[in-house]
Amino acid sequence: MTNPRQRRKTRNPNSKVSRKPKVVKETYTVDPTLQRHWDKSKTLEQNFRRVGLSNRINGDIGKRATQRKMEDWNWKRREMVVGGELKGFDSEEEIFQELEGIFRKESAEPTQAVLDLETKAQELALKVVPHERILSEYERSYISNLTSKYGSNYDRMFMDIKLNVRQLTANQLQRMAEKL
Repeated sequence: MTNPRQRRKTRNPNSKVSRKPKVVKETYTVDPTLQRHWDKSKTLEQNFRRVGLSNRINGDIGKRATQRKMEDWNWKRREMVVGGELKGFDSEEEIFQELEGIFRKESAEPTQAVLDLETKAQELALKVVPHERILSEYERSYISNLTSKYGSNYDRMFMDIKLNVRQLTANQLQRMAEKL
């Protein structure tokens, strides 16, 4: 014996056509200063390098970064060694200075686009006003009862089980009293 759904399937094997969900394309809003300095013919990495930004926050990390640095050092060392002697270096200190130059991060002067973006970020940071939470009526009455009984002794307020029903810590009570 079959159930009605299976019978319906045998009579009409084609399934019901349902609507496909619409694919909504995400719209990206790009900063106008970045748009001005963007070159569409170049890749993302090339554009970021030209503008003075990093497309990877950490850059090359781990094994690959040290391998690149070692390869650079090996190339420089091959150029320096001529006939078993180091050319152009008088002491080991100069060699170590050269090594430090290779392994130290390069600090480039910030480009105009980076300076524009930084000033815009600072302006936005000045506009942001921190939101302070205002105590509700219940919280005001709660802390006023405790302060009327104990004054500014927050440790005693903390220990009072009957008045400190919410079991707030001494620090929480102190912060609440300061807001009052």
